[in-house]
Amino acid sequence: MTKDHLNRHKSFDNYLEAKARILENQDENDYAVLNYDDELVSSLSKRSKGKVVYFSRKHDLERGACVKNGVIVVKDNGIMIPILKAEELGMRGSHNLENALAVVCVAWITKANLNNLAETLKDFHGVEHRLEQVAIIGGIKYINDSKGTNPDAAIKAINAVDGPVVLIAGGYDKKSDYTDFIRSFNNKVKKMILIGETAPLIEEAARKQGYRNIQKARTLREAVLAAAESARPGDTVLFSPACASWDMFKDFEERGRVFKEEVYSLKS
Repeated sequence: MTKDHLNRHKSFDNYLEAKARILENQDENDYAVLNYDDELVSSLSKRSKGKVVYFSRKHDLERGACVKNGVIVVKDNGIMIPILKAEELGMRGSHNLENALAVVCVAWITKANLNNLAETLKDFHGVEHRLEQVAIIGGIKYINDSKGTNPDAAIKAINAVDGPVVLIAGGYDKKSDYTDFIRSFNNKVKKMILIGETAPLIEEAARKQGYRNIQKARTLREAVLAAAESARPGDTVLFSPACASWDMFKDFEERGRVFKEEVYSLKS
């Protein structure tokens, strides 16, 4: 769990407490599926009156869903059920592996057909605005991750896509800290194009970290055109704002649709 919506919750403790409320009405007949790898999330087990089932992409669990020798498995009472190879997942990124592990836990708890689940996880390639490949134009890949509404989500997107990356970021200020976001670039982000209310804040954080290949754009259209000009064949133009959309758009969905329209216009 990472910091988000601090403009509303005022502190991370308040945010954590709000998240924990999802468990407050559970009883002994319910289940709580928790990420074992996240210390804060796993600590919420004491808040649940139900049965806790963990998933982990880093640890070999005695019970729950985890990755064993590259294979997603469910383990319980010494029995191990293989589901599919992690590399066969239809969605990329460590966060999507965690999502798949959580789904496996739910399927196992509810006694769903695990063979059907495996095929679904192979065939499912995501939904709109979440690491959505929009087009490949002139050898440049354009990815719409408008749902990347906080720095942690954008970090996961950067890690999930192929580099080099021209990144479009910025938007509504949720009082986030962008330090780790900039650090995640790790020589993979060749250029950052900033839009919206947070553009000065992200630029300041970037310059403090020694990152200076920054350009500002007044509109998303300007940003897409600048990204297309800066990118070269083999590069990825990633739109993962690390911010909410409300300074310029009604919601992240409208923002993502506008991004896609501007990308499609590059073909004409």
